[in-house]
Amino acid sequence: MNRILFVGPVTHHHLLRFTTNLFRYSDLLVDALLVNYLKISDSPYNKIFNPFCNRRFFKSVKNPIVFFRLVFIIFKMNKYDVIQFHFFSKMYLLLLPFLVSKGRFISIFIWGSDFYRNSFLSKFVLKCFIYFVDEVICDSELMCSDLKKFYPPIQCKIKYLSFGSDVLDIMKKYPITRLEAKNKLSIRKDDIVIVVGYNLSQRQNHLDVIKNISKFERFNLCWVFPISYGGCEEYKKRMIEELAKINCNYKLIDRFLSDEEMSILRYASDIFIHIQDSDAFSSSITESLYARTILLNGEWIKYNELDNNNVYYVNVTKNNLISKLEFVLLNFDAEYGKTIDNPSKVWALKSWECNIKYWIDNYNRI
Repeated sequence: MNRILFVGPVTHHHLLRFTTNLFRYSDLLVDALLVNYLKISDSPYNKIFNPFCNRRFFKSVKNPIVFFRLVFIIFKMNKYDVIQFHFFSKMYLLLLPFLVSKGRFISIFIWGSDFYRNSFLSKFVLKCFIYFVDEVICDSELMCSDLKKFYPPIQCKIKYLSFGSDVLDIMKKYPITRLEAKNKLSIRKDDIVIVVGYNLSQRQNHLDVIKNISKFERFNLCWVFPISYGGCEEYKKRMIEELAKINCNYKLIDRFLSDEEMSILRYASDIFIHIQDSDAFSSSITESLYARTILLNGEWIKYNELDNNNVYYVNVTKNNLISKLEFVLLNFDAEYGKTIDNPSKVWALKSWECNIKYWIDNYNRI
């Protein structure tokens, strides 16, 4: 039985779900080293090493006292077969010398935000860090390719392994019709639901869509903006001000949705407009495609996995987005018919049921 140590903000919901599925499908032993102060409640880990105190002064690992507590904890640890870092931080480079003697194999999982949305300095530190590790894992084939271009010497270390989605599991277990989902969200049954983006980040380019909403007044539409995380109140206020200038039916979802509520939103969505600046295959994309939502995706965002498996979606540019959206609305039934095979293909690509075995095999081979 391999012993694994996760290092990072280990109470993040993505890591909790990942670890839960590892325990569900294997006998791997997973401990966690917390390096970001986050509230710890019930967790699936065998053990959590926590260097933080409850006092406000000790809530940052940049505090020397917390850092030395962290180092002391590492010295007292037993050895692990695999030490895996998540959600890269420049501070990991300082911890690495202390952790290398505690792990037989050092791995890092690079999230999209670690690579695509970091500063030049952070990318430089990341380049230094990955030089010393044994394995670099990405959740996107495109990011694997971009990393190889970014740092050619590590090509042999890069591996593609996909995360799953708990929402997908719920959608398969508790399927509902589009009309049932709309009714649960108090949306008129005849409205075509258009979801714009999946968080509050300005990079989602909501305003590019909002300024053109008035061009679609002849259609019965409900515009939905999920903005529960990822941005600032100032940008949210600006969105609301722009929406107030036009006569349209819209919903702002600004609270965190449970997996069950997210499942309902996916099933209620007819069209999903995704034109953010970059993306490393967000689960929002796959969940929408599983629900047979028609995806209008910025052509600058490449999903090799979808293309290689002939998953149907519509590529758009910022110049032709409006005309493409109008075409889809005018030919909705025909476009919807083209999505008939999307659920089975997406399930194979992004469900935990289909992907966790590859993670387990990878840990067991080490």
